[in-house]
Amino acid sequence: MLSNYPQDRRKRQRISARLAAVCRITGPQKYMCILNGNDFEAKTEEMSEGGLSLISNYFVPPGAMIYIKLMVCESDRKTYVKFYDIVRLYGEVTNTTVRDDHTFRLGVEFTDLTQDKEDKIFYIMHSSLQEGGPSHADMSYIGIEL
Repeated sequence: MLSNYPQDRRKRQRISARLAAVCRITGPQKYMCILNGNDFEAKTEEMSEGGLSLISNYFVPPGAMIYIKLMVCESDRKTYVKFYDIVRLYGEVTNTTVRDDHTFRLGVEFTDLTQDKEDKIFYIMHSSLQEGGPSHADMSYIGIEL
């Protein structure tokens, strides 16, 4: 049976992007107790100009608002690290799924896009499509405070 329903409902192109992230739940109040206001580490899996997916060890429920700090860097996983930028974003968790490895995939829609942030996301996305761009490298968490 054929369907007129589109296979991919997303409005924007998604790319695979492996960036380190430090996140914090910022609301609503009923979710603030989940991590007691503490930061948690995550890594991006996919990214678009409207949102991203994060892989986290922590459950964050849909409807939670989070602050995300992306570290855009390149690393050879041994001695070389080159920082390109730090992008600070706010978003709403739209869905959360448990993965086979017992981590969580958080779908996040950005809620505070400015032209500057859109430009940075555009750069990350288009750099990752070129060999050697910042998103091509394996991104590791480097201790940076929110």
